[in-house]
Amino acid sequence: MSTTKWKAAGVNNLTDARYFNALEAGWIEFVFDVLQPQAVTIEKARSIIEWLYEPQLVAAFGLHQDQEEIFYVLTQSGISYAAVPFEHPLVNDPDFAPLAMVYIQKEDIRQALAIPNHPLAWTVALTQDDVQNETLTEQLKALGRHSELFLQLPADPEIVQAWHARIPEAGIQLQIASEEKAGWSSVDVYDTIIEAVSS
Repeated sequence: MSTTKWKAAGVNNLTDARYFNALEAGWIEFVFDVLQPQAVTIEKARSIIEWLYEPQLVAAFGLHQDQEEIFYVLTQSGISYAAVPFEHPLVNDPDFAPLAMVYIQKEDIRQALAIPNHPLAWTVALTQDDVQNETLTEQLKALGRHSELFLQLPADPEIVQAWHARIPEAGIQLQIASEEKAGWSSVDVYDTIIEAVSS
């Protein structure tokens, strides 16, 4: 199995959750922001989690969700880490930093590097066009020196392979596709991507 860190974002079914749970360094992210199409309830997340073995879990929230709601979901779901946008007020809370996996835009990396309390991890959305950007690559590496770094990439083996070659120490986040029907997921796509990075 690949030793690259993989994060599955928007997990809402057991098939995908078990696939990433089987990876040596797999993270599973549930979305609890009702404004997002992949959102799950606490009950749905718990029904999936109970079938997993020692999973690494993240709960993702929107900018509109406050501290009380976030910690309620974490407590009730049994999830230890929270993903929030960079603009969320909790990002500046030093007590929140050890359990924060913060989503950031490329344009905000300089500002992120300057904050005093670095989070557990940064997640940055990137495209194929960004691969040739040497300045961006160096900024990403700088982010990774302070915290874990995940690159949020399209489910395209060539793009993932190109970024992995640039920053091999970074984790890779893939957006989970909705199941066509129960038990039918995109695991073949994930296999192809992981094999591309491992080869």
